Amino acid sequence: MAIGKLVIPLALGAAGVALILAQPDEAKAKPGPGLPPGPSPKPQPPSPLPEIPPITSPGQPPVTPGEPGAPSPELLGRIVQALQSGDVQLMRALAAELRKLGFEQQARDLEAAADQRARELAKKKKKKRRSPGLPRIPAPPHVPSPKPIPLPELPPVVIPAPAPPPRPRKPPQPPAVVIPGPSPIVIGPPVQPPKKRVPIITDPRKLLAVQLHKHLLSHPKGTEDRSLVKAFQQQEGLKPSGFYGPGTGKAFIKYAIVPVKPYFWPKSGQAASKANYRQNLLFQAKQDPARADEWIAAAMV
Repeated sequence: MAIGKLVIPLALGAAGVALILAQPDEAKAKPGPGLPPGPSPKPQPPSPLPEIPPITSPGQPPVTPGEPGAPSPELLGRIVQALQSGDVQLMRALAAELRKLGFEQQARDLEAAADQRARELAKKKKKKRRSPGLPRIPAPPHVPSPKPIPLPELPPVVIPAPAPPPRPRKPPQPPAVVIPGPSPIVIGPPVQPPKKRVPIITDPRKLLAVQLHKHLLSHPKGTEDRSLVKAFQQQEGLKPSGFYGPGTGKAFIKYAIVPVKPYFWPKSGQAASKANYRQNLLFQAKQDPARADEWIAAAMV
């Protein structure tokens, strides 16, 4: 592995640098045991130190610690500490710092070591997860559900309809009291007038006549529906002009409907047409005395 090739020279280089830094400028002689103190011996020339092996990386030329382009001894010591700690985050942070300082190869080697350490930790976690836990309880055997037992058919239950509630009885009313006199007064319970029954019209011709009559009562001249007037005229065999005139008004008489006063009159012979219209309605007033006032009012044209 590339990082293994880097660690050994880095460690040797760091040890060599440490030896250089640990040497004092002048060696101080200490008196041996049992010897009296005296003048210190003359300093001897320092013995030559062993050469520090150059720092090499795969694909890079050899670099000696302290030379330009090589990591400093302090930085080498930090690299060794990060590798020995096995802290993935620390190794990656130091690799980023090396890259910023221009040591690209050392940064890549340290990142490779961090990746390898991360894979080893991941394998350990998987082994812990795969550790045998509680014994697995087997699923209970499948038991087929029993077949439903057919029930005997029962005869249908007939519920009788509830009886209608009894009609409430009318409370007895006191008899009427008659006070005699020239005009006798009857005192008794109020007499309610009989309800007026609305006749049901089934004749489609009369239905159209009633529909047009109600329409004309609520729509004065100029607002009437001429298509409805035209439909009634076609039904009665009149000229389908769509104008409500005296001929269309007299067609209501056969349906016992008091017509609305005509909206239009002929230009020629208008007086004779009004006289004829008036005569027909006054005749109906005599035939229908209950509504004579309505017929007479409609005849005033």
